[in-house]
Amino acid sequence: MLIRRIVAAAAAVACIQGSALAGEGDIALVIGNNDYIHAPDAETAKRDAELVGRVLSEAGYEVIQGIDLTRAQLREKIAEFAGLAGPDAGRLVVFFSGHALRTGGATYLAPVDAKAESLTDVLFDGVPLELLLRTAGEAEDRAVVFVDAAQLSGFTPRPWVEPGLADITAPDGVLVVSAAPPGRAIRRSRYRDSRFAKIVVEQFFSPGATIAEVLESVPSPTWTTGETGADLMLFPTPETVLEDPEDLALQIELAFWRSAERSGRKEDYEAYLRRYPDGAFAAIARLRIGSAPTPTPTEPAVDPDVAVEESLGLSRNERRNVQRWLTALGYDTRGVDGLFGRNTRSALARWQEAQGFKASGYLTAPQVALLRRRGESAIAEQERIEAERRRQAEARDNAFWADTGARNTEAGFRAYLDAYPDGLHANEARAALAEIEAASTAEEEQRRARREERVWRRTLEADTAEAYRDFLARFPEGEHAEEALARLDEIEAAEQAETLNRRAARREAQLDLGPYDVVSLEQRLAFLGFPAGAQDGVINNQTRQAIADYQRTRGLEVTGYFDRPTVVGIVQETGGPGRGGVIDGTAVLKGILDALQRN
Repeated sequence: MLIRRIVAAAAAVACIQGSALAGEGDIALVIGNNDYIHAPDAETAKRDAELVGRVLSEAGYEVIQGIDLTRAQLREKIAEFAGLAGPDAGRLVVFFSGHALRTGGATYLAPVDAKAESLTDVLFDGVPLELLLRTAGEAEDRAVVFVDAAQLSGFTPRPWVEPGLADITAPDGVLVVSAAPPGRAIRRSRYRDSRFAKIVVEQFFSPGATIAEVLESVPSPTWTTGETGADLMLFPTPETVLEDPEDLALQIELAFWRSAERSGRKEDYEAYLRRYPDGAFAAIARLRIGSAPTPTPTEPAVDPDVAVEESLGLSRNERRNVQRWLTALGYDTRGVDGLFGRNTRSALARWQEAQGFKASGYLTAPQVALLRRRGESAIAEQERIEAERRRQAEARDNAFWADTGARNTEAGFRAYLDAYPDGLHANEARAALAEIEAASTAEEEQRRARREERVWRRTLEADTAEAYRDFLARFPEGEHAEEALARLDEIEAAEQAETLNRRAARREAQLDLGPYDVVSLEQRLAFLGFPAGAQDGVINNQTRQAIADYQRTRGLEVTGYFDRPTVVGIVQETGGPGRGGVIDGTAVLKGILDALQRN
């Protein structure tokens, strides 16, 4: 409900101020990568990004949004955002939801086609979080970066990389808000928006809320670092006083025109003219769509040189041969496609001038014959040179293989591939390295399993919620992950029950019941069919059970402790003093009896 109210408030801002003006200069980059190819889905990422993007767009931000982006698409969106961000931009908001990887103290945001099977994959496929932070830093004290990349189930940990966030150092003037601290993972449900997205929309996007106010109430495990302007409001309070109607009309027309200019599309200029046929920019709009008449071209005179070449009737393949011959002779035609364009004509003119012909750029029959003889001879010589070059290259390749890969060592194979990545023995070297790496991976898996067992034993000894959370952050897919999750749920449930008991005990203590009050309540419970044990004014386990049974049957909060609703209910059901042999009681209980009698 609160999210819908915020969306409505954002829409109200757009209606009052004009959709093209409400977020003038405010820019947002919203990415939601959910459907990963080589890792479990990033639960809720798509739904969260769509929610955040919709709220920002309806509030007037210029939103650059992408869902399930590949490496190339992710970099393209970031480049588009970087092109708009800058010192002259307004507020900058970045929201990324998906998987992240950390290595060497740096965080890389993962596109949906990331593999993470090697350090090279991580560095080449991922986008450094530092890149986004530095881009956001262009708008000093006006930038907030939201990162939700701490899902419990992500990429498989490797010796060179682990899932999640590394330590983050925010540039000056940039606030970073993460769903969890670096190194910690959290669980998300695929069936509802994430808790983090709700915090972003309900608190950070609350109209009129400053960053300083929001940070005072952000709940755990949400984590922040860096700082931006304390009085920055991502969603300012809507202005309710409109400008002069004529000024507002001019602003709306200007916004309409700017929108058309930004897109540059013909249909947008036509839309402007339909709405403002006599507008301030009507003449420019007509020029933009080319509505002014253009002169009819006159028929050019026939060039004799052109006519001579046309009489030869050169086919498309023959023209390709002409281009090959010219290129072999050192006159580059910039391609061999059988089309005589500007580059081919220029090459022809240079060759004609070198042979003492008129440099017309158009061929005659004798020129074609001469060009064929010399071109074919040049091509044959080039092929001979190329064959010799290949023979020498293969000899060097084989010699290097004999000195490196033939020794059957990992270092030798790598040295060969570094020098000859596409060499004669490259496939052989890669196959051998794959076997070595497979053996190394198996050994590493054994080491990881032994490391997990050691950590698990320490976790069992500690038997605390924090210990199980740390274990799951390190081994989210480990052999003991399910057992750790089950025990963590037990501990958290026990902690919650203990919290409820403490709260109920405080409420009971606040009643300030004396011994006679307790005796009276014990007698009344027994009278109602809930034996509370010895009626001695001492609350024991049997008394607690009687209280809980009464609360359960009366639809009250079941705590096993006296509270005001419970005491009032017991007194009302058993009547006034002396009923059924019940004693009057003292202190608070008498006060309750008196109040009931007065009413």
